[in-house]
Amino acid sequence: MKSFRKIIWIIVAIQFVFTTICFAFFAPETVITHFGFKGIDSVGPRYMLFLEPICTVISGLLIIWVAKVRRRENGIKENMNVIMPAEGMLLTGHLLIAVIMSVLILDQIGLTHILQLY
Repeated sequence: MKSFRKIIWIIVAIQFVFTTICFAFFAPETVITHFGFKGIDSVGPRYMLFLEPICTVISGLLIIWVAKVRRRENGIKENMNVIMPAEGMLLTGHLLIAVIMSVLILDQIGLTHILQLY
C-alpha cells in the first residue's frame, strides 16, 4: 500500500508542477473556465487553473480510500507492500484523470490550438 500511495502522490505532484509552469509562463490574465456547445461560456482569473490539480488530489484521496476498502474486504493486510491488480487499474484511472486535466489546462490557456493537439 505504501508504494501505491507513493505513485498516487507522484502523479499529483507532477500535475501541480505542470500547472504551476503553465500558470507562471503561459497563462493569460483571464482563462477559460467553461466550454459549452456554442464555444466558450465564461472566463475567470488565471488562478482558476489550480482547480484541476485540486480535483486530482481529491480523486487521489478517493482512490486510496477505495484501495484500502478493497484490501480490507479481501482480507489483505494494509502493510503488505505489493500493488494488487485492481490497484493497478485504479492507478491507470488516476493517471488518465491527470492527463485529461493537463489537456484541459492547455485548452484553458489556449495552447491546444497552437500545439494543434486536436
